Amino acid sequence: MRRSAAYFAGLNVAFSALAFALILGVGAQPHGAVLVGTAMSAAAVVGLTGSLLTPALPAARLPEGDPGGGTRARGRPLALAWTSGSTVAFVAGFCALCLLTPVSSASFATIMAVAVPEEIYGRVATTSSLLAQLLQPFGPLAAGLLLARMSLPSTAALFAVALALLAGVPLLLPEPSAQPTTPAQDRSSS
Repeated sequence: MRRSAAYFAGLNVAFSALAFALILGVGAQPHGAVLVGTAMSAAAVVGLTGSLLTPALPAARLPEGDPGGGTRARGRPLALAWTSGSTVAFVAGFCALCLLTPVSSASFATIMAVAVPEEIYGRVATTSSLLAQLLQPFGPLAAGLLLARMSLPSTAALFAVALALLAGVPLLLPEPSAQPTTPAQDRSSS
């Protein structure tokens, strides 16, 4: 659960930083307000689409069936934005993040439902949510600092690297056991 919370904390920071990099970096371009408004609307539609598609995806398509695959898919358009300098590719990276986040969240909820004993589920869910949101306020700060020192394509490259690193975290996540352990079983096995 700790590694899952760390994964989502990193993902939340990346999401927040990408959103502000989009606003600050793309907004500074000619017709930037129109580009940012269009990009944010597209990301919202894509995120809604991801939410609607998540229940239809078989379990093998969720992140525990392809560890890190969704995060790698999020980073590819950002790598393209870095190499090409394309604003469209940067927006595509942000949209990919919005599309695949509901899938990752559903996978995490499945792991929690299977792995956490019922009597402590509420505490674990609340703590995991808090930990996942804890670093999110640093995303806008990171975006501002990066864009003050680097171009939008270079900032996209750093986000691509961050997402590539995050893609490795699900590889460390254990398969959920079929039977949740109880605190008494944990103490007896120690």
